Amino acid sequence: MYFFLAAFQGMLDMHDMRLITLISLLSGQLLAQTTVSNPSGYNNVQCLASSDTIVGVPMRVQGSRTTTLTAAPSIAGGSATLTLATGSLAAGALTNNYLKFKTGYRNGRFYNITGNTTNTVTINLNGDTLSDTGGSVAIGDYVLIAQYWTLNTLLPAVSATTAWTQIPSGSSNYVQNGTAVVASTSSTTNTQVLLPNLAGTGINIAPAGTYFVLNGVWNSTTTGTTDEGNTVLYPDTYVTIRHPSTVTHNTVFSNLGEVEKGYLTIPLTTQATAQQDSSVAIPRPVGVTISALNLAQTGDFVPSIGTATSITSTNLRDILFVFGNTTKALNKAASSSSTTAYYYYQGSWLKVNGGTTSYSSTVIPAGTGMIVRKYKVTGAPTTLWNDPPTY
Repeated sequence: MYFFLAAFQGMLDMHDMRLITLISLLSGQLLAQTTVSNPSGYNNVQCLASSDTIVGVPMRVQGSRTTTLTAAPSIAGGSATLTLATGSLAAGALTNNYLKFKTGYRNGRFYNITGNTTNTVTINLNGDTLSDTGGSVAIGDYVLIAQYWTLNTLLPAVSATTAWTQIPSGSSNYVQNGTAVVASTSSTTNTQVLLPNLAGTGINIAPAGTYFVLNGVWNSTTTGTTDEGNTVLYPDTYVTIRHPSTVTHNTVFSNLGEVEKGYLTIPLTTQATAQQDSSVAIPRPVGVTISALNLAQTGDFVPSIGTATSITSTNLRDILFVFGNTTKALNKAASSSSTTAYYYYQGSWLKVNGGTTSYSSTVIPAGTGMIVRKYKVTGAPTTLWNDPPTY
């Protein structure tokens, strides 16, 4: 499939890339008995000039591997060591990697890999357990090992845009020579990439870090250091590509990689006495309807008690904010005009100030960033949203 993609990439526009994704998915199913390669997909999102573009990363890094557990997990403190059927890992090589359960009691959950031997991996449980009264991780469970995207693998600094070409010459159609990121000439003069603060408390949380390309490497305004290219990007959240007014032409964010075919569990944090935002995106290569997100069906999303004309309505409980990338604006926030707010009421997804019209079948495009705003919950538990594939 990789060669198919390469051969036809130049012949297809953004909408045709969806066809590539679907063909890739289909070929992966048809060839499952004869190849070990994973199906691939491709996604493009236009990044408007003088605007924020908030994007998830629908595909994962190519080269993941799947295997099974051959022993029960060995727990030590906040870590677990898993023995795998494979014996071909390079010891100590799984840096910037994660392990995700594909079957069994923890199906969909992923964990940072902190070390490995040729046939074992050690993961950071991050407060989780692999067994409780409901069940446990067991011998024979399938797991996937994959690399995290980093700034350099997703948006290589050496490939940052420095110029545009007019096609055809003399037209107003400019094509960038490079990636979605426009390199800066000093400090943050051009494109900035903002990462959400996943540990932040409250709503409208400020970003955790701001990054830009200068002199061929990623820099950070947060740390004040250079060569931040290995900064990890998590599969269940988004990044903001900010083009300030100095970027006068649109760019395109492209993501080519493996298609996530299984469940993915996304943690949603809460507070006991106030609302709490979680910055999320789902790694799916095709658009998904709001009802197919599986938020409300599993009880992960608290239904509202009445219709709402504003996001401050006392009728609201949990709120889903979906960012719109066709609206040009900087400093996009959940409460801004560039987002759409949805809530769940009496079995339907409604839009804030949208009356009783159902938006359950509204499609959220691939690579869309979202915020789930959780209502206050006694004890402040973390809700685990298990998102299923729809293909």
